[in-house]
Amino acid sequence: MSQQKNNSIQYPYSKIYSVAISITFSICLGIAIKFLIECIRNNDILGISVATVMNLFFLSALTFIVIKYLLPAIKGKIALELNNEGLVSYVKNVVVPWNAISDMEYSIGKSTSSIYIYFKWETDQGSQIRIQLQWIKGNEGKIYDTVRSYFERLG
Repeated sequence: MSQQKNNSIQYPYSKIYSVAISITFSICLGIAIKFLIECIRNNDILGISVATVMNLFFLSALTFIVIKYLLPAIKGKIALELNNEGLVSYVKNVVVPWNAISDMEYSIGKSTSSIYIYFKWETDQGSQIRIQLQWIKGNEGKIYDTVRSYFERLG
């Protein structure tokens, strides 16, 4: 589901995955709120403390997911861009020039596939970065093949 624009390829954020994760954390937050209410009704001080921490965690995580992934997905924003200069990951907030990359590999994990990009030298991100592909709309294997093709042609 990429878009071609001025000799670059742009991949938008995945709406499906962003919505699914948002719903999952919303359900967890709902359960934590129910637990907090029960603890308050029972005057369980330890339970109230634990439930409050759980609620703060799920609320913070949900807020982060909505701001970082769901809103950009709904707005149709670009998650990954490949152009003549390099790779731009808006998910990771990083720009990687093709000439800075020594190698890359595709890794299929249990819950997500990733592209590992290895640098020729130490950078602000270290010696490598991992781009998780579940946040990017499109076939993960084809996204990697396209990134690899750009790297081989321009790197």
